[in-house]
Amino acid sequence: MEHNTAKLKAQAEARLLEVMEEEERLHNEVQEKKRKYLLMERNKQMNEILDLQIAALTPMAEVSKQFTEDYQTFATAIDTTRHELPLKNCYIEGDRRDFLDKAESCLKKSEKVLVECTHTDQQDSSSAVECLRDMRTASKDIAQQMFGTFSELLELSSQVSRYTIHTQQAFEEDQLGTARTRELYRPKP
Repeated sequence: MEHNTAKLKAQAEARLLEVMEEEERLHNEVQEKKRKYLLMERNKQMNEILDLQIAALTPMAEVSKQFTEDYQTFATAIDTTRHELPLKNCYIEGDRRDFLDKAESCLKKSEKVLVECTHTDQQDSSSAVECLRDMRTASKDIAQQMFGTFSELLELSSQVSRYTIHTQQAFEEDQLGTARTRELYRPKP
């Protein structure tokens, strides 16, 4: 009986050792799978955040193209008039030059924030997404205001050009005299 007990005890110890080794192997396998799962979840979250950023920035790219075109049209209109245009239904507090300087500094700050948002670490992405949403709303407001201003300036530029042409035409007609003017405007048979 003692011999059987010793034999069973040895078998039990061997079996217990096998079970412990199997348990450790299974534990390591579970830990590895858990690590892979957490890594996949983190990658999935990062991809979702990147998709949100892309979705938020894609309309901004289109708006910035339109803004560039509008700004070039605006600059051309300003260059052609080359004098101070009267503003209608628009109040600018203080000196206009100071207003434009402040607007330029605000635009530079916005550019700096955009550059910082695109180069921040992924850990700051949630605050960056919130910042981008705020900037998106603000940029829509600015775009609407700028569109109205551009339209008004183009209309003013057109009116100034028409006025200048009419003034020059009247001056030329006065120089030529009424007889010569009638002769020029009379239809030819």
